[in-house]
Amino acid sequence: MTKLNRAKWLRIAVVIVAGLMQASCEVGPNYSNPKAAVPEAFAGNQPSTRPSKTSGNEQPVEQWWTTLGDPELNKLVQGTVNGNLDMQIAAQRFIDSRANVMIENSGLLPTVNGLGGYYHIDNGKTSVIGSVVGGNNANSPAHDTESDVWQHGFSAKLPLDVFGGQRRLIEEAAANAQAAEENRRDVLLTVVAEVAQDYLQLRGLQARLEIARDNLKVQEDTLDLTRSLRKSGFNSELDVSRAETLVSQTRAAIAPLKTGISQTEYAIATLMGRNAESLVAELDSAAPIPKAPGLVTTGVPLDLLRRRPDIRESERQIAAASAEIGAAISDFYPKFSLTGDFGFDAEKFKNWFNWESRYLVINPGVSWRILDFGQTEGRVIQAKAQEKEALLSYQNTVLTALREVEDALAAYANEQDHRASLAEAVSSARESVEISREQYKQGLIDFLQVLDAQRQMLSAEDELAQSEEAIATDLVALYRALGGGWEVEGGQYAMK
Repeated sequence: MTKLNRAKWLRIAVVIVAGLMQASCEVGPNYSNPKAAVPEAFAGNQPSTRPSKTSGNEQPVEQWWTTLGDPELNKLVQGTVNGNLDMQIAAQRFIDSRANVMIENSGLLPTVNGLGGYYHIDNGKTSVIGSVVGGNNANSPAHDTESDVWQHGFSAKLPLDVFGGQRRLIEEAAANAQAAEENRRDVLLTVVAEVAQDYLQLRGLQARLEIARDNLKVQEDTLDLTRSLRKSGFNSELDVSRAETLVSQTRAAIAPLKTGISQTEYAIATLMGRNAESLVAELDSAAPIPKAPGLVTTGVPLDLLRRRPDIRESERQIAAASAEIGAAISDFYPKFSLTGDFGFDAEKFKNWFNWESRYLVINPGVSWRILDFGQTEGRVIQAKAQEKEALLSYQNTVLTALREVEDALAAYANEQDHRASLAEAVSSARESVEISREQYKQGLIDFLQVLDAQRQMLSAEDELAQSEEAIATDLVALYRALGGGWEVEGGQYAMK
């Protein structure tokens, strides 16, 4: 192995690296943020619609669930954030994407391998390999040779990213990691909204169950009254039969409500990553449906581009696709590298570490794919199509976000009007039941009118409970659409 002056080799290497790095560039498009057409204000916030229900003058509340004023809900949200399995899966995907950034970054750095070995060579008179390794040449007489070679050192290879292909891969990996982080935030926002909606549904079912039981008690009292009047001869058996039918119908409505309560409790436990039995006892005690605030601040549509994690994730996917185009285009150009070996070799062990036994090899290299039958061109076309697909997906995500906010605003505002009308209906229905019972006792009306009044009261009270639940769940849907909720700071989930 030829040993040249070390300083000479180093000068050659520096000149090569400096020349290539001066000529380096990044092929492919340079990414710029996509444009999104959004209105100046949400239609549901216009003064001509419902000015008292929503406001766009301030930013939405981040910890929106706290506006419902329910400590149990706050506790469930915290438990969901800590235990939800979908969240843990999304976190692992994020870790995987960050690891890929590390891998791609290493593509710009040298790789160094340690080398070492011992060789014993025994060649015959006509051995070519033995003649070379053992130091024989064509003019030397042929003879048997035995020798030892002791060797150790280092081998290093430095890729020279002249046309930026590796830098584009790093850019792509970084964008994908950022997209994975936004996906994790989106999963977090989704599961928090789901547990809140399930909790509100649970309280709604419990309220409806209590209403059904209260009405059953009233209907059973009416049944006792009709039986008493029947014994006194003041009514017919038909009145008793009708009263019994209404009682049976109300009892039948209780069973599905119990089923719904159990299923909702199990759904909450699953979201929290807990065993259902450990949560049932905690949630079985009925509590009122949390009252939603009448006024909700929404911000302006442009805020969605910053607040919604699914929009931010979609934008990062465009950036990744753009970088992939540059990585694909770089395959049209040559790849440069610089390889170097440094070490010691000697035929005698005592000379193994002797400075005179050193060797230094520097090998600039280049490879260029000249013919690949359209493979590189196809990859470029594919990357450009994926970028266009990502852009269209981003535009669709923005439009979907705007629609979700408008739908939630309309539902939240209109449900409050619906609830106000139902509250009036419940008040009238309760009064009608009292009046009809008294008039029936006096023989002024027939029993069918009493039954109708009780049916109307049960229906109105049940609808009112559903409306109160709907207002609260519409609030959750609105904040979900606005992108409010938890933020990830330093790898941990924390309320902002």
